Amino acid sequence: MENKIKSIRTQILIKVLCNIYRDRLISEQAECIPLTRKKNILVIAPHADDEIIGCAGFIQECIKNNIHIYVLCVTVEDERSVVQPTYESGENIRILECNEVKKFLGYNFVEYLRIPERSYFNNQKYIDKLKCKICELMSSFDIDTVFIPNYYDKNPDHRYICSISIEAIKDHLSNMKSYPKSLKSIFLYEVWGPTNATHYYALSNNQYQNKLISMGLYKTQMNAVNYCQIIETINRLRVADFKAIKNKKKLASNHFDYMEFFEKVDLVNLNEYLISIQKEL
Repeated sequence: MENKIKSIRTQILIKVLCNIYRDRLISEQAECIPLTRKKNILVIAPHADDEIIGCAGFIQECIKNNIHIYVLCVTVEDERSVVQPTYESGENIRILECNEVKKFLGYNFVEYLRIPERSYFNNQKYIDKLKCKICELMSSFDIDTVFIPNYYDKNPDHRYICSISIEAIKDHLSNMKSYPKSLKSIFLYEVWGPTNATHYYALSNNQYQNKLISMGLYKTQMNAVNYCQIIETINRLRVADFKAIKNKKKLASNHFDYMEFFEKVDLVNLNEYLISIQKEL
C-alpha cells in the first residue's frame, strides 16, 4: 500500500513538473558555467536534498577542481511536512542522511539552521537568523560564489529563501564597502521551477549516476516520493529544451544527455533585482 501511495504521489508531481517546465526554453545565449576564479562556493538549500536536485553535478566538478563547497541547509520537517520528522539517538534522521551525502560527494562543510518548514514567513526572528548565518558564512569562508533556489520555484520555501538570501547578500556587500569584495557571482538553481537559464553544466554519466546515488541516500524523502524520477524528469525536459535550441542554431548537441541549468544574478543592480523579485512573491 505504501509503495502504491508513493507511486501515485510521484506521478502527480511529475505531471505538475511537466506543466511547470513546459515551453520554458533556455536562452540561445546560455553558456557553460565557468570554473575560473571560483575558490569557495556556498550552496543554500531550503531543504536538505535541494542541493542534490539543483546542482549535485556541478558540485562534483568543483570538488574535482579543488574548489571548496559549503552547504547551508535551512529547514527541518515539522508537523506540516509531507514527510514527518523521524529521529535516531535524538538526532533528526534527515540531517544524518545529509551528513552521509556530504561524505559521499566529499564537500567541505554543512550546517543546519533547523528552522521549521514554512515557519519564517513574517517571522523576523527566523529571517534574521538566516540572514546573519549567510553573512557569517560568507565572511568566514571568503565566499566568492553563491548558489540559491530560484524565485520562479513553486515551493514557497524556495521562493522566500531566494528573496531573503539575496537581501542578506546585498546587506553583506553594503557592510563591506571599505574592504575588498570577494563575491563574484550569484546563481539561481532549479528544483520545482525553471530559471531564465543563462548558464548550464553538462554532467558526465558518472556524475549523473552519483547524483542519483546521493538522492537515494535521503531515504526518509525517497520513502515518500521517488525523487530520482523527479531528477530524471527535470533532466529530460531541460535537455530537450537545450537540444531544440542547439538544433535551431545548427550546433552539435552530442554529449548533452545530463544537464543542470542556472540563472546568473546581476550583482551590479542587486537592489533593483531584489525589488523586482519581491513583487512576484
